[in-house]
Amino acid sequence: MLEHLAGVTPVALRIKTLRAKKIHKLFGENGVGIDKIKCVNCNANEISKLTNEQIQNIIDQVTLKTIFSGNDQSHVPLKITNGNAFSKLKVNVSTTSRSPIPRTTYDQSYFRNKTLGQYSNLYKEFSSENFDYYGITDKTSCDPKRTCPLCSLDHDDEESIEGRYKAGSYFIKCEQHEIEIIA
Repeated sequence: MLEHLAGVTPVALRIKTLRAKKIHKLFGENGVGIDKIKCVNCNANEISKLTNEQIQNIIDQVTLKTIFSGNDQSHVPLKITNGNAFSKLKVNVSTTSRSPIPRTTYDQSYFRNKTLGQYSNLYKEFSSENFDYYGITDKTSCDPKRTCPLCSLDHDDEESIEGRYKAGSYFIKCEQHEIEIIA
């Protein structure tokens, strides 16, 4: 078998095989079951050895198992403990439920693009750290006044609409009105 695994030493193969046996024993036919796992403890060295593909595979597997089994748990929290690289993976089984962690955090550029898509008569003037400034276009008139999509009032050309991003939320406001853009 080793001749088919380029760059894998017999010791490394043995270690990986032992890990696979432990995982199979834990999650196999008579194992604990992923629906009962609420918390996984392992040290930072073991976590740092995981590749992006392995992390994504773990996320996909947990999501698949959680949704498939009808379990309402949507995450498996990870506790990092101090230890050396040879510490063993510890799994604590708990029956207490925990509230799910939101999966997606939307950033400022997401909300900026959503705002521009939602309000076709706005254009981006400029952005700074957590703020975006929008101008109002009116292609039907040469009048310097522009109809605001937020308050439906006319604003002078110098007055702009301000977008503010804070902790996953985004608000746009003119001089009369402020609204939250929902993800």
